[in-house]
Amino acid sequence: MFNIGGGELLVIFLVALVVLGPTRLPEVARQAGKWMGEFRKISNGFQSEVRQAMNDPVSTVVKKAEIATPATSTATKDAAAAADEASADSQLDQDPA
Repeated sequence: MFNIGGGELLVIFLVALVVLGPTRLPEVARQAGKWMGEFRKISNGFQSEVRQAMNDPVSTVVKKAEIATPATSTATKDAAAAADEASADSQLDQDPA
């Protein structure tokens, strides 16, 4: 997340230990952990809201496109026309007139 290596993290820890002392360091680390948790929770909520906002217009457009276009394709219409012709021809063949 922050691109901090192991050596850099060790230096930060040692500086914090010298500045805060061994008695206050666990308390400050615990508080920093709580802040990071809150930050991540807020960040995840914001990201999910943005994703949802981006997906809603797309799904609405897709639904409108599905409603606007006929359910049958050209191939289906051609097949239906051929079936109608075949049934009409078979009815003509059956009529003894």
